This record gives sequence, structure tokens and C-alpha cells, in this order.
Amino acid sequence: MRVLPTPYHGIVDYSVGSMLVVSPWVVDFDKVTSIGVWIAVLGGLALMLSSAVTDYEGSILARWLTMTQHLWLDGVLALILIATPFVFGFYDEGTYAWLPFVGAGVIELVSMMITQTTSQQAIALHAAEQRLEAHARAFNRRSRLGDMRSRRA
Repeated sequence: MRVLPTPYHGIVDYSVGSMLVVSPWVVDFDKVTSIGVWIAVLGGLALMLSSAVTDYEGSILARWLTMTQHLWLDGVLALILIATPFVFGFYDEGTYAWLPFVGAGVIELVSMMITQTTSQQAIALHAAEQRLEAHARAFNRRSRLGDMRSRRA
């Protein structure tokens, strides 16, 4: 069931992305694994960039991705984050080395599954477009009626 509104999903994405970017130095795993540092920083930047270019309230750059595409991308990034400590072998370096990846991945995976696929902004815009089209059709009908009346005279 999709219960998380899209603006809150944006907050989750930017928060988790920021946390990932600074996590190597905050939890001090930068001395244990350099590949982990790169994946944390690039993964965090990817999360924030995908939010910045998605067509929803959290967008700050462009509107290239639909919300559905964004959620699928979040799912892929979440699975990559969860797998990273195990694939690159630093899961046994202590909890501080793998927890940021698994924690961020789980948060993103859950938020991907519960976020609504249409933003309230998009719903309101669609409704406004429909009202505008209805008014335009009514205006065109009145205009044609006026033209036909003037031709009779």
C-alpha cells in the first residue's frame, strides 16, 4: 500500500543521500575501505541527483524522470547499497563499516515500496488542465454560435 506522499519521499531521499555522503568520515570507515568511501559518496550523490531531476515537489533542477522511474531507480540503488559490504568484503570490518550501506539501502527500499507514484502537484495540475480545456471548448462553442447568428442577419 502506497501511503507516503511524494514530498516526504523527497525529504527521505535528500536526507539519506546526505547521510551517505558524509558517513565515511562520521562513522570513520574511510580508513577501512576506500571502495566503500567511493560507493557511499557516489551513491548519496546519485540519490540526491535522481531526486533533483524527478517530476515531483522535491525537484530542484529539472523534471526528466517520472515518479515511477524514480522509484525504480531508488530500488536499484537500494539493492546496490545493501549488497556493497558483502560484495566488496568489508562486512567483517565492524558494524560501522556496513551499517550505513545496509541502513540506507533498507530505508530507500521501504520508501520506494510505500511512496505514491503520482505527486499531489501533478494531480492538481492535471485537474486544472482539464478545467481549462472544458472552458476552452465552451468558449469555442459560444464563438461558433455567435458566428452563425451573425451570418443569418
